Amino acid sequence: MAVALSVKALAKDLGVTDRVASDAIKQLVAQGLLSQQATEGRLGRPSSSYTCIRKALAEKLSLGGGAKQKAMHDKCIDRLLNGVLSQGAERLLYANRLLLGVLLAHADEFGVVRGLGLRDLSELTGLKKEVLRQRLVTLEAQCYIRATVPGVTGRALFKPTKSLYILNLGHQMLKAQTEPYPLVLRHASKVWPARNIFSAARRNKIGPLQLGHGSYIVDGLFDATDWLRLTPMLQAMIDGYASFLLSEHFDALEQDFPSIDELFERIRQDFAHLGSKYVGSDSELGNPGDLVLLLHEEAVTWARQIKAVIKKTTNLCGGKFKCMVLPPSKQVRGYTEYWALLVIPAEAEMLRGLDVNMWLKSLNRTYEQEDDIPLEDRYRSGLLTRPR
Repeated sequence: MAVALSVKALAKDLGVTDRVASDAIKQLVAQGLLSQQATEGRLGRPSSSYTCIRKALAEKLSLGGGAKQKAMHDKCIDRLLNGVLSQGAERLLYANRLLLGVLLAHADEFGVVRGLGLRDLSELTGLKKEVLRQRLVTLEAQCYIRATVPGVTGRALFKPTKSLYILNLGHQMLKAQTEPYPLVLRHASKVWPARNIFSAARRNKIGPLQLGHGSYIVDGLFDATDWLRLTPMLQAMIDGYASFLLSEHFDALEQDFPSIDELFERIRQDFAHLGSKYVGSDSELGNPGDLVLLLHEEAVTWARQIKAVIKKTTNLCGGKFKCMVLPPSKQVRGYTEYWALLVIPAEAEMLRGLDVNMWLKSLNRTYEQEDDIPLEDRYRSGLLTRPR
């Protein structure tokens, strides 16, 4: 549908100057995102009308994103962007809607966005990096983003790694047709595996890293002086490995010493930039390096601990669901009393006859939907991030 608006009216609606609005329209037309049509010139009416080219806009939003992710959230993106013109829509700035649309176009089924740095987001939205930082903080405070894991650059352990964003697909503006169910599990206070590793590195400054019953030659990888900056990303990777084990190898976790070849390979690929000294070589797949062995052991232990609570408090079983372990709450650094998971059953039929409240246990209480959980409990459990 063509929209006829004068530059002055558009500038007022957007809260920018006439010059900025005029230049923006010219850029959008030049980029093929708007189609310009001349209208009959009558006094007091604009001389042009504009039509949004939806296919071009979708391609722009998902630049670099996979077709699968884009299709997964198409309806939500459409609703989000068209909501700008809806009087009843939740008040959300135009730029924030565009930013959310870009993030959704790159999000997986759990709402996780990988591989988008500030430079990428700036290119896709046209917003400056400083503005993007503030808008991301705002969207997290407004519960559109569950959590953010800061990226890392130039460190011994990691190659340059972009931030991780986890969208809240349970939010009324982002609801998908099959959004994942939140599952909060309470347990005895535990130390994050990443924190355990860095604590061991501080204790063993010289020689192999001693952790549990193992001894690992990973000298120089875990910089104890920078553990605060590196812990969130390392923990996110371990959570990802544990999520994979719970989703794909639930039953194998019953073994005393499970050895999951697929997990070995995942870790090896993630840290291949470190070389064979730490991750092993392609010609010796049966002999992984010490870093791979360490992260495999920590991920398996973490997954087994989560599985024990799942079996005790729910009727979920292996092969019947996919899950993602959310980052631990940031309220107490290094320790957690909760696991917050996002769960997608293999079949919708699984929910029949199941006490849906079971998916939403929090502080020994049950809730019909996530929005019913007190905000303070959602912060404490890790379902959301407390505003900074």
